[in-house]
Amino acid sequence: MSLDISEVENMRSELQKYYEIGPIKALTILNQLSKRKLEREILVGSRITQTIATLSKKLANSDDEDDVEVSELCSKLTCKWKRIFEKKRQ
Repeated sequence: MSLDISEVENMRSELQKYYEIGPIKALTILNQLSKRKLEREILVGSRITQTIATLSKKLANSDDEDDVEVSELCSKLTCKWKRIFEKKRQ
């Protein structure tokens, strides 16, 4: 089952408030995103890819283990989504 754009936009909005929601809620959202198939149009339209990439960079050098875990999951999602865009180009 895939997510529609409004659901992904809501997730993006939550992730942008990372320091308010904390790493546990962020991991829950990221895991939901990783388990679902997202179409290229939804990724572009919702701008979730930019939010995930920014979050990954912000948290990459953190001393907090939870922040690092969030950053790593963000990186995995970014790689997964890059493959979707590469397939579309071919």
